[in-house]
Amino acid sequence: MKNYSIPMMALAVLSGCANLQQLDSTLTQIKNVASQQQGSAGVGQSTTVPVGRLGDGTGYQPQFNITVPAKNCRKNVPLDQQAYIDGFKDKYVSVWDQFIVAHDSDPGSGLIPGLEKVHARAKFFKAYFIGMDEVSVIQHGTKYARDVTDSNLGQMCLTASYGQGEIDGWALVNENEQQLLLAAPK
Repeated sequence: MKNYSIPMMALAVLSGCANLQQLDSTLTQIKNVASQQQGSAGVGQSTTVPVGRLGDGTGYQPQFNITVPAKNCRKNVPLDQQAYIDGFKDKYVSVWDQFIVAHDSDPGSGLIPGLEKVHARAKFFKAYFIGMDEVSVIQHGTKYARDVTDSNLGQMCLTASYGQGEIDGWALVNENEQQLLLAAPK
């Protein structure tokens, strides 16, 4: 049985909506509801997995969903979601924290004449430090390490999934670093 509530809701919205911005927002909501009703993604489709917060709670905690790509680690075997997410998070947090540490050189209290702007910039960057649980990164590195005999196909898939997550995490963190640089006090 098909669900006709979405088209009916769209028709009701379209007939009574004069504000184009509201219309755009409503259509986006309808699209999101429709995509949720289509069910989970099958083989060959990307899936978005919420990961919650990153880091270990010692600082800034970004929150976003990670889209696990529809790639295969071998014929008809999709990437392992958890391995991909672990690789993404590990790489994102470690590269981000290195970036923050490189930009948070604080000359002192901010009361030093001539260094107020430098202090404000350092304070701005320090506020975005994530903090990382190094133990979990070591555990992930061991868990997803390559099987040197190449005889364990399941392990090869885990390793490939973790590696792809690291690549994609690195790409996103570079974009986010550039955005933070633009927002930082000059």
